[in-house]
Amino acid sequence: YAILVLRRLWRCNWAAVRLAVVKHGRQMCFIDKAEGQHVKQFRRQRISWSTGISEALLHCVAGKYVTGLILLAAMPEDSVIFLARSFSRDLFIFLLLFLITVTPKRFAAYVLDFAHLLFTGCLIFIAFADPPASCEEFSALQLSRLLAGLMAGNARLTCPCTLLVFAMTCVAVRKDASGIEEMWGDAWLTLFMLVVFIVYELLLFRIVTDTVPLAVLATKASLLSALCDAVVTLGPDLQIVEKAPKLANLLCQKPEETKAQGMSPSLQGSNFLDFISQTDKERFMLFIYQIPVEASSASRAEPAPAEALNVQMQGGSSISIQVQLFHSSFLEPDGKVGHLIGIICETSDQPTLLETLETPHGAGTSNWEPMDLRKTRSQRSQ
Repeated sequence: YAILVLRRLWRCNWAAVRLAVVKHGRQMCFIDKAEGQHVKQFRRQRISWSTGISEALLHCVAGKYVTGLILLAAMPEDSVIFLARSFSRDLFIFLLLFLITVTPKRFAAYVLDFAHLLFTGCLIFIAFADPPASCEEFSALQLSRLLAGLMAGNARLTCPCTLLVFAMTCVAVRKDASGIEEMWGDAWLTLFMLVVFIVYELLLFRIVTDTVPLAVLATKASLLSALCDAVVTLGPDLQIVEKAPKLANLLCQKPEETKAQGMSPSLQGSNFLDFISQTDKERFMLFIYQIPVEASSASRAEPAPAEALNVQMQGGSSISIQVQLFHSSFLEPDGKVGHLIGIICETSDQPTLLETLETPHGAGTSNWEPMDLRKTRSQRSQ
């Protein structure tokens, strides 16, 4: 174990660890605020998970009540009194879970925080008035603390409340020698809960930071698809990561030709540089990497504006197309840089091949004149 620890310490990037600790510490202490969109999505995710946990616990407590009421009819009077006392103790938890479950979404965050504060007060009261007398009661109490912290989903609130409950419990048993010995186990459980609450909130924040950029990217891609002739998403190695049938049609790529070249008919997995003319590849590479993407999206006040570039693209049957590229970089969930490319085929004043074939034989384009110019010449001749 000592060799394993020394090896990890030797290979650890302490600069990265220090930056990560400072970054998350400043965010949790409200020194650095995350982006508004991330905060809103984090609140929605927290409410969704917390209400889901509370509803599941509500059904469990309700099942316990229904089962107990069924058993009450066939039990003696002493057992009925014991069960009634147990039910009255759990009635508060049932009402609290029911309140969280039926609360509207816009008030759920405040209700969750208030409920956890109320539950913390009850735990402090139990520590002084009715401390657990058996191992079963102690385990149930600790489990309720853990579930209440997970249901709140707010480490800035649950961690201080957990420490407060532990401190009040220490004060309550300070004169009992056996209770002081048992507090060592409570100390380890409290430390474990603190780690779980912090990791749980970081997990929620990581999910939000992964889903929000993907949602923004999907919105950008849908908007570009309405304005551009083709839209492609490139990975860090400039390979097309999603199907691009519009690009295949724009480049006149036939399915049999792409299969013969070892490519997908939708061009997925192909290198985008293969479709750029040789003279424009260097310009395209400079265009792609001229604006580096920040490692943290939260440190950017505004996203970098999209850039445009005119290049020649090579398609099937050795055709060459003049296009305009719009580029915007984004961060993938694994931290690598991706590229969103919008492609617009530039129009030309020269007649296309189809227009030339459809022109009647013997009719040249040099004799064509605008209608207004013809009228002016006829009036002058008159």
